[in-house]
Parts: sequence; structure tokens; C-alpha cells
Amino acid sequence: MTTEFARWLAEESQARNWRQKDLALAAGVSQQTASRWLLGRSVPTVRSAQALAGALGVPTDEVVGRLALDQPAPVGADEELAALRRRVAQLGAE
Repeated sequence: MTTEFARWLAEESQARNWRQKDLALAAGVSQQTASRWLLGRSVPTVRSAQALAGALGVPTDEVVGRLALDQPAPVGADEELAALRRRVAQLGAE
């Protein structure tokens, strides 16, 4: 199960010529943990996401945002979005 986060992390690692072991050392996690991230089998904890961001030289928000892309939309989100769009259209018509 490869996720968008796993793809992004693999690309970031490749851009730095990091092996799995290098990623693990830089992020302060075990090689097994780094492997799970790269395979999309798990995601970093908040603390690990912060360490990963520091290792990659990107804002923590970037890592968290990449993780959020893999999360399903909350129940009712489609209805809320539709209602918001109707309200925006209504305000534009006034």
C-alpha cells in the first residue's frame, strides 16, 4: 500500500541520495520505521514528523500536509463543501 506520503518521502530521499538507513539516521528512527514509511505501511508520529522535517530541511507543515493528503475526508465533508459553495455563489450574486 504505497501512499502519496510514501511516494513523496521516497522522492525526497532520492533527491538527497539517501538510502533507507540514511533516512532513518537523519530522522532519528530505526531503519525498520523508515522502511514502513517508505512502503506506506505506517506514518510518522508528531515527534517523528518534526524530526523528519528538520532532516529534510522543510517546514513541519510540509510533512504534516503530505500526511493529510492520505487521510480520508471527514464524514459529511462533501455536504459541507457544497453548502459553502452555494453560500459563496449567493454572496457573489448579491
